[in-house]
Amino acid sequence: NLGKEAIESILKINQITIASLRGYCLGGAACIASACDFRVASETTLVAYPEIDLGMNLNWFGLPLLLRLIGPSRTKKMVISGEIENANDLFKWGFIDELYKDEDLDKKTVALAKKYASKPALPAQMIKRSVNVLTYQVDQAIMHMDYDQFLLSREFSKK
Repeated sequence: NLGKEAIESILKINQITIASLRGYCLGGAACIASACDFRVASETTLVAYPEIDLGMNLNWFGLPLLLRLIGPSRTKKMVISGEIENANDLFKWGFIDELYKDEDLDKKTVALAKKYASKPALPAQMIKRSVNVLTYQVDQAIMHMDYDQFLLSREFSKK
């Protein structure tokens, strides 16, 4: 159950977090990216949640994080189908905040980080914390059995 704790720790970091994505971002890596405040990506980025094909539910708090980013229908599509989605669609859906050419990704990610680092720290941290509480407060009540659901789905997938 350490994955959920890792995701929660990312959500609780006071500083602004930016995931820079290039190439494949699957399962747990996609959960980590969704926990960051922003996701920037290159045009070659591919994201999927293949857990279902392994007989697993999506845990690590991944479901509510993805739902908040792309909505219920697209969340069901990604998580139930397990299909790989491309960067252009993910950008249109809101999973990716900024989309760049491969050769520009690193430079643009650093520029974005500098932009947020230049803001007054305390107000930025207060805003981030307030937005996260308003956004995710109900999720704790629902996702408290994340790991139990994982164990149950693994047991039934063996049969």
